This record gives sequence, C-alpha cells and structure tokens, in this order.
Amino acid sequence: MIASKSVLYVDDESDARSAFARALRRTPYSLRTAGNADEALLAAWEIRFDLAVLDIAMPGTDGWHLLASLRQIDPGLPVIMLTGLQTDYALFHSVELGCDGFLEKPIGRADLVSQIESILIHRNRLHQKRPHRCRLTGWG
Repeated sequence: MIASKSVLYVDDESDARSAFARALRRTPYSLRTAGNADEALLAAWEIRFDLAVLDIAMPGTDGWHLLASLRQIDPGLPVIMLTGLQTDYALFHSVELGCDGFLEKPIGRADLVSQIESILIHRNRLHQKRPHRCRLTGWG
C-alpha cells in the first residue's frame, strides 16, 4: 500500500460519501469528501490531491465536467469515474475524457481499494522513471 496519499471523493449522495469513508477507514489514505462540484473545486484549490473519485451523475455540474475543471487545476491528477448508470456510454465517454479508472455502483471495498492502489502505484512508478532536469549555474 502507498502511505500518506490524499483522496478526494465527490458524490451528491451523503450515504455514498459515508460508505466511501467507511471503506477507506483502515487504509493509509486521507479522505476529503464533497457533495458537489463547487465544494470539490474549492477543496482542490486548498489541497493537492493524489487522486479523485468522481460520481458522474450529480445535479448541476456532472462528474465529466468536474473532471475537466479539476484537470485545469492539476493536469496530472489521477481520476476514477464512478457511476450507477451502468451503460457502455458512461465507460467510453469517461475513457475519452482521460479518466484513469472506472467503477460501477455499488462498489465493493476490495475493488475500490485495489483500483486506488493500482493507480497510485502506477503514477508513482512513472514519476520515479522521469529524468530529472538539472540547471547548471555559476559557469564562467
């Protein structure tokens, strides 16, 4: 497991946010929840999240539009899209928009934690392989 990672979970249903919090209770992730896109965007300006989980179907701004807004704040933010719609369109459109993972409600705790860990481990490996840039100064 990856330690000390922050996760943003956005869902308009308070019961879903509570269930998500219970699912992550015994993990090393710190969780912040939001009930709508506005709350999520405010949180994203305050905290640099390591991963976001977004419900697609929400009143007002849906998860797909929220994904685009969050990526303007943090272009490298990994995002898992979550839906109860269970349609191929939801999956394909989410992938088109660049999501890193996709889950259908109801979510099993093992599936949720496994997908979060997988994405964060993959992102961590990518950052470790990236060459470091070095700026030389004082020549002359």
